[in-house]
Amino acid sequence: MTQQFEISKKDSLGGLRLENTQLSQWQCTDASIKNLDLWNAPQLTKLHLSLCLPGMHLMLVNCPKITEIILPAGAPCYLHLDSPTSPNLTIQGSIAAFDACWPSQQFRVEAPVPLPLRKTARLFINEATVKELLKEYQQGKAQALEDLRPLVVQMVEPVQVPRALKLLNDLLQAGADPEWVWQTRQELSARHLRGRRKANQRNLLLSEQQLQHALKQWRWNLPTDLNENAWLDDWRIWVACLKNPKAQAYAKVMAKRLIEAEIQAKKA
Repeated sequence: MTQQFEISKKDSLGGLRLENTQLSQWQCTDASIKNLDLWNAPQLTKLHLSLCLPGMHLMLVNCPKITEIILPAGAPCYLHLDSPTSPNLTIQGSIAAFDACWPSQQFRVEAPVPLPLRKTARLFINEATVKELLKEYQQGKAQALEDLRPLVVQMVEPVQVPRALKLLNDLLQAGADPEWVWQTRQELSARHLRGRRKANQRNLLLSEQQLQHALKQWRWNLPTDLNENAWLDDWRIWVACLKNPKAQAYAKVMAKRLIEAEIQAKKA
């Protein structure tokens, strides 16, 4: 298993340290491993750890080409990555904590997103995770709602917005607080509108000006085949949240948009 590493050290507590290899892929087949330190694997692109113990700790140092890490199922894992370059990384599995040291941050997390990543990294939303969190909330796990929020507000791409709006409707049906849903919907709108102008800043914190701009706009850039259902879902969100004064005030914005759309249709 470890013969292709120049240095291989294993202790009696489930720890394994590996150094110096030219492997491009490696799978750990030792089911007793709980802590893995892997140093100096300049060609390594894929690391398969599904057979290791759940809740493992992983440290990667100087693995600049790593693009995929598959973690064991079960308890969430702890990751530390140190690289001289910025990998475009996909992580499959559940993460309890993650810290990284590299020039910039771009990676894909296929798991509930750990808190440290939510405001600092460019996230690629895994919708299987979103569905799983929705299911958890429907089963009575309140924490799932807070785990969902940072994911929903990042679903700003045209093809993602209809799914985000449907998700907010599903959460309302499951008993989510309309106040929470409206605030989340407004943040999604602000990020979507900003994303069309500044895609590279999509995950940065919103300014008050951007939030206020979204309050005056009823605009979604949507794929044609998903257009009708998405607008209907958005209208349902508004109806369900009408006790919110900001939602009440939004009625004027919606009415203005409908009038503009009707004028445009007559001109066409």
